[in-house]
Amino acid sequence: MPLALALQGGGSHGAFTWGVLDCLLKAGLQPAGLSGTSAGALNAVALAAGWAADGEKGARGALRALWEGIGQINAPLQPPWRSDGSLQGQALKAVTQMVSPYQFNPAGFNPLRQLLGQCLDWEALRAKGQPPVFIAATEVATGRLRLFQRHELSVDALLASTCIPTLFQAIEIDGRFYWDGGFAANPALLPLIKTAPSSDLMLVQLLPEYSPGMPPRRVEGILQRSRELGFSAHLLNELQWLALMQSDAGWLGRWSPSRLRRRVARLRFHHLDGGAALTGQSAASPLNTDSLSLDVLHDAGQATARDWLARHAGAIGRRSSRALSDFNAE
Repeated sequence: MPLALALQGGGSHGAFTWGVLDCLLKAGLQPAGLSGTSAGALNAVALAAGWAADGEKGARGALRALWEGIGQINAPLQPPWRSDGSLQGQALKAVTQMVSPYQFNPAGFNPLRQLLGQCLDWEALRAKGQPPVFIAATEVATGRLRLFQRHELSVDALLASTCIPTLFQAIEIDGRFYWDGGFAANPALLPLIKTAPSSDLMLVQLLPEYSPGMPPRRVEGILQRSRELGFSAHLLNELQWLALMQSDAGWLGRWSPSRLRRRVARLRFHHLDGGAALTGQSAASPLNTDSLSLDVLHDAGQATARDWLARHAGAIGRRSSRALSDFNAE
């Protein structure tokens, strides 16, 4: 079951995607390509490294090692870094709204750095002949998307993709500074369509596709929704562009002289989102990295993926299970 995977970011909600991937791998998923942003980048690289080292077993093991490691590094940290519940998460957010990371974190400490260096098989990740990987970061000076490909991946590239600017100092790579990739692509779809050896593409979405009860009236709700919109805009634009291009290409587009037009015309799109599993989570929950919360999210991701497979597994390799036209502007 070869499938290209586009994995959205969402802080600790990335553990939901861990559960989704765990289930898909167990069901026979073969990654044909991976694109990820922020927490989605962590999942993409862990899966790619583990798959390159030992197939399904290696991929599932690498994902588990990553998220169990994230849960473990939380415990010994001191405030404001430790976040093991909604109260601590709210306190951390309050700190970051008053002072910059250059003030409260002058040493540039990032609790992920050591973990990423230890738990991922970087040699296997860079091996030739493996599916393409694209990790998104945003260049601070220009706002442009930077896609780190498999041969360019490093701990710094992952830290750049996950660099929330209110929490961490910008990551410098080759004289350029980067923030979270969600500002520019969350995640990037087009690179997978161009390069993945499969026409099946699944988007695993963590941010809500639709939020009822809008507009929010309280400050916290306004801030939360504005962040969600900011991290969703580029993805929605790309989905709408793909829908328009696929519609214009029509059936005959499969034999177009344009390679990109052929790839888009033949694209089979699949969509899995957090839905009810993430609805109702507190605004601080993406900052909660205690082991119990991550395990709950993992289990929710597994359950959602099992439900998706029960309804749509037969579509893979045959047809889209979600129409791109669903994302068109009304």
